[in-house]
Amino acid sequence: MKIYKFGFIALVYIISVHINIKAQEKSADREIYIPQEFKDADFNNPAHKWSFSRSKQSEHFILFWESGYGENNPNSAAVPEEYRVDIDDMLVKAEEFYELNINKLHFANVGSGKSNLDKYKIIIMLHYTTDWMAFGAGYDDVIGALWVSPSTCKPVGSVIAHEIGHSFQYQVYADLLANGDVKEEFTRGFRYGFGGNGGNGFWEQTAQWQAMECYPENIFNQRDLEIYIQNCHRHICHEDYRYSSYFIHFFWTEKHGIDMIGKLWINSKKPEDPMQSYMRLTHTSVSDFNNEIYNAAAKMVTWDIDGLRKLGKDHIGEQALHPESETNNEFTVDYKHCPGTTGYNVLELEIPHKKSAVSVEFTGLVNKDGFNQVEEAQRAGWRYGFVALKKDGTRVYGKINHKSEDKAKFKVPANCSRLWFVVTGAPNTYVPHAWDDDEKNDDQWPYHVKFNNTKIL
Repeated sequence: MKIYKFGFIALVYIISVHINIKAQEKSADREIYIPQEFKDADFNNPAHKWSFSRSKQSEHFILFWESGYGENNPNSAAVPEEYRVDIDDMLVKAEEFYELNINKLHFANVGSGKSNLDKYKIIIMLHYTTDWMAFGAGYDDVIGALWVSPSTCKPVGSVIAHEIGHSFQYQVYADLLANGDVKEEFTRGFRYGFGGNGGNGFWEQTAQWQAMECYPENIFNQRDLEIYIQNCHRHICHEDYRYSSYFIHFFWTEKHGIDMIGKLWINSKKPEDPMQSYMRLTHTSVSDFNNEIYNAAAKMVTWDIDGLRKLGKDHIGEQALHPESETNNEFTVDYKHCPGTTGYNVLELEIPHKKSAVSVEFTGLVNKDGFNQVEEAQRAGWRYGFVALKKDGTRVYGKINHKSEDKAKFKVPANCSRLWFVVTGAPNTYVPHAWDDDEKNDDQWPYHVKFNNTKIL
């Protein structure tokens, strides 16, 4: 789902209801928010498209099913299989996703009077259609919501976790607005784009991560991993792999705590992109940020990050390029794989048989013919170095190098089983990547390398 600025106008029309699930009788009642678009609708009328007669509630959610279901429960045998949904299971799973986003990821501060979630229930609209429908956001900058079709709920899983993730992203700005922390200018909570077509791929990146926190077994699913590997040379927030670029979230939460992503959303300020918000919140200079991005890339070669290490053990080094060239010890990156800002390349190297040291002669090639040209060549920058994996699983990281032309050395450890060289795009001034669906204006940082006492595999 591509996120643009939401232009809803809040109009509060409240109907109080009591929670009717026995296990939740002791919990505080929450109200049902009636969105502006339904302000003239009678939710007590069963003939209406959405009616309380076709709804069910849990502690934090109300689920409406469309009038096409008639008097049938969506899970009834009387409902054609393609429209059938286990709504009880959906509400149970929704509460699990709520628990994760509130008590672990901290996307909202409930129980303190600072979130509309203390007052209203998140709204789920189940449409009677065979079309694929899964959208998460909210209503009127007041409360989160999602709109789904049966095919996205069979069974309820990562798709719904993803969309509820969007609902919590939406809730960030809604709560800031409710507390008077912002004016209705869409300047916080990443409710703005980064230029170009006005898109903001971080919504999808983060919703995928939120879903992966619910279903970690899906982190290395074949489809997303393949897309990530094909695009990891691009900016981390590049639109081309926005659904698959969620690994930086694991690096940041390992470094700063599991609530770091929630803090990033709550404290973002227009026109910052996530990298700029991160640098401001963590008091990180561009130079140090570039070092961090290199460290992240180096760790991702072997997935040496909490939450990824064990699950990624069968995917170590899969990002490695396999260039076709006349010599195996020299390489000039091609246009297709040239690293952008925050993007990275990996080259797997042969482990030397005799001498234990290897080296590389690195040359940055800013504005080389055949690559995208940057307006200010003096911005050019790179980070590069070596990564080794020992037979016992220990990782060894070499020095981070940054000169645009230099010779870097690395002592290969004993019992080394695999060896890589990593390069990241690291300009000395940071410029956000605009979602404009045009790679011809993306920053590119080409380079040439020549290896000694080893060769590219």
